[in-house]
Amino acid sequence: MITYIGSLKPDYKIGLLSNIASNWIRENLLTETEQLLFDQMIMSYEVKMTKPDPRIYHLSTERLGVDIQDCVFVDDIEHYCEAARQEGMQAVVYQNFEQMKAELAKILVTA
Repeated sequence: MITYIGSLKPDYKIGLLSNIASNWIRENLLTETEQLLFDQMIMSYEVKMTKPDPRIYHLSTERLGVDIQDCVFVDDIEHYCEAARQEGMQAVVYQNFEQMKAELAKILVTA
């Protein structure tokens, strides 16, 4: 997944939006180099809101400096994807890497 994100990076802004309650992602999951692939990393514990709160989707687009209709949100929880769609984003429900990659490619071709 990290390699794929890196392949998108030259052409797209990439954000990470997590409902995590600590700094675990930065401290344990992603290396410093991997963190540089993300233009923004929004952690719910830092911004005091969580998905599916509509404000967090808008905050992510504001911090990325992009229009909400130009964003694609990927998550493994349908409810969060539906909330993103309601705010104007396109969304892909992650079931597995190949499925996500194929659905995202279809969206990016039409963008």
